[in-house]
Amino acid sequence: MPDQPTCANPVLLQIIKQWIDVEQGRACSNLYHNYRKAYESLKAHPDVLRHPCEAEKLPYIGKIISSRLTTEYQKYCEDNNIPMPDVPRGKPRKRRATDSLGGNDDDAPQPPPKRTRKQTQKLYVPVYRSGPYALLLALYEEQLAQGGSPVGGLMTRKQLIDVAQKYCDSSFTAPSDVRGHFTAWHGIECLTKKDLVWARGRPRKYSLSDAGEEVAKGIMKDNKLPAPPPATRKPLARSTSQQQPAPCRQQPLAKSASAVASPGSTSLLSNSITLVPVPGSSTAAGSNTSAPTFLPFTPTPWPPGTFTIHLILDSREVRSKTDRTYLQTELSTRGVTPITRPLHLGDTLWIARHNTSGKELILDYIIERKRMDDLVGSIKDGRFHEQKWRLRRSGVKNIIYLIEDLGNWVPGRSNGGGGADDGGYMREAVNTAISSTQVVNGFFLKRTSKVDDSIRYLARMHSFLSKLYAKQTLYPIPSHLLSFKTYITGLQPHLTQMYPGKDFYPEYDAWNELVDKSGQLTHRDVFLKMLMCIRGVSAEKAIEIQRVWKTPGELFGAFEGCKTEEERWEMVMKGVGERGVGRRKIGTALSRKVCEVWWGKGE
Repeated sequence: MPDQPTCANPVLLQIIKQWIDVEQGRACSNLYHNYRKAYESLKAHPDVLRHPCEAEKLPYIGKIISSRLTTEYQKYCEDNNIPMPDVPRGKPRKRRATDSLGGNDDDAPQPPPKRTRKQTQKLYVPVYRSGPYALLLALYEEQLAQGGSPVGGLMTRKQLIDVAQKYCDSSFTAPSDVRGHFTAWHGIECLTKKDLVWARGRPRKYSLSDAGEEVAKGIMKDNKLPAPPPATRKPLARSTSQQQPAPCRQQPLAKSASAVASPGSTSLLSNSITLVPVPGSSTAAGSNTSAPTFLPFTPTPWPPGTFTIHLILDSREVRSKTDRTYLQTELSTRGVTPITRPLHLGDTLWIARHNTSGKELILDYIIERKRMDDLVGSIKDGRFHEQKWRLRRSGVKNIIYLIEDLGNWVPGRSNGGGGADDGGYMREAVNTAISSTQVVNGFFLKRTSKVDDSIRYLARMHSFLSKLYAKQTLYPIPSHLLSFKTYITGLQPHLTQMYPGKDFYPEYDAWNELVDKSGQLTHRDVFLKMLMCIRGVSAEKAIEIQRVWKTPGELFGAFEGCKTEEERWEMVMKGVGERGVGRRKIGTALSRKVCEVWWGKGE
C-alpha cells in the first residue's frame, strides 16, 4: 500500500499506515478495517490540515482516531525539533461520507450558530392510581412507618405489592389485557431508571431515593391524601452501631454503605447486616476477613394446628408432551392435591401455609426428578453439575435426587441419551454421576423404574412430612434478613446459635427469588462459565485459572503484556504453575488454546 506523493498530509498518513500494519497481524481485529477507512479518507483529502485535530471533520475519522493522531504527531515533532502547531479556533464541521472527497468545505460560508435554550429536566409525576403512583406511595408509607429514616424503608416485592395494591386500579399480579404480559408491577422499572427508587440485594429490596421522596410528598399534597397511620410491625433492622452517621442519600446506597464502614470492616448491601469483627475470632486477631453480625428480632411462632402442609409441583413436570397432567391426576387419586407453580429450583418441594395470614414457608425437603434420558443429556451438556451446585446453595437441608426409568434404560440405544456407539461410555458416566451424587454431594438418591413408582413415592413422602411437621412449631425468617451472600454461611448458623431448639424457615416468595438462576450468578461465576466453554477446560482447571487472573480484564491484560507469541502460548501454563497437579494440570496445548480463544490466532 504505497503512499501517493501528491498526498497533502504525508506524515499523518504514514502514522495511520503504521497502525494498519500492527492490526493486520491480529486475527479478527475490527480496528484494522477502521484504520483502512480512515487511511483512504485522509489520502483522498486534497487540503493541508493545520492541526491533526482537524482530521475529525473527515469521514471515518472520529474523536478517538483524531486524538491518537494528535499524540503521535506531537511525538514526531519532538523527535524532529519541529514546533507543534497551535490548535485552530472553532470546531471543525464533520463531513458526511456522501460528500465529495475532493471538495473544500473550509472556504464555504458557515451558518451562524443557533441559540439553544437551556432545557430544565421536568420532574416526573406518575399518572393517578397507576402502578408507579401506587409504588411510590407504598414506599413512602413504609418510610413514615419507620420514623422517616434517612435510609428509608426496605421492602421486598411481596410486601410492596401488598401495600401498593390499595393505591392502584390495576392488578400487580395479573395483566389488565388477557393478551398482554404487563402488570402494574412493571412500573418499578420506570421508577428505578429515573432514580426515584433504589433496588439492591438478592432478593431485591426497594426503598425511596431523595427525588422519589419529594415526588411522593407532592402526590400526597396535590391529591390531598391523608397521612398513612403508623405501621404496627417493627421497623426493619438497619445497623448494629448507633454511633455510625446516617449515609448520604444523594449517592446510590451501595456507595453510601461503603462510605460509613469503619476501617477494617466490610459492609454488605443489605440494610440489616453489618460486618463487624467478632471477639475471639480470627478477625479480632488481625485477619482481614470479618463475620456477619445480625440484629436480634423476636421470632413469631407458628404453633401446631395453625398451618397446613402442601406439595408444590413444578409446572414443567410432565409425563410426556401429550400427557401434561398425568402427575397431578395420579397424585389426586392418592389423596394428595398438588399446587402447580413454576419453580426456579427443584421439581417438587413442600411448604407450610398459615391458616390465617396465608403466608408460606419453605420446608427442608426438595426433590430433583430425573428421567434416565434427561440425566444422560444433562451430563453431556453440563447441566447436571450446575443443578447440583445450585441445590447445595439453596439452604435446603434434605435434598433428594429421584432417578426414574433406571431399569428400562439400555445404554447404546438411542432412547434420548445417546447414539449406538456410546453405550459403554455413558454407562460409566451414569454410574459415576450416581455415585458422586451420594458420596461427594451427600444427596439422598432414590431409584424408581417408572413414573407410577415415582408418584407413589411422592405420595408417601407427603404423608410422612404432614405427620412430621404436624407436631412441630415453625418460625419464619423475616424476608428483610435474607441475603444471597449470607443466608447459608451467616444467617443459618446465627439463628441456630441464638435460638437453639427452634426451626426457622424462609418465606416461599423470598426463597424462590433467592434461588433464581439468573440472580445467583456473580462476576466470578460468569468468568468460570466462559472458561469452561473452551474444550478441555474442566471446572477444576477453570478455578485454577481464575485464582491467578480474577477477571476477564486481568487475563486479557496479561496476554497484552506478553512480548512474543510464544510467551502468550505458555502464559496460562506457567501462571498456574505447580498448583496445576493432576486434574488441575494445564499443558502446553491447552494453554495455547486458551490464548487463541481470548487473544486470537497469530499469523
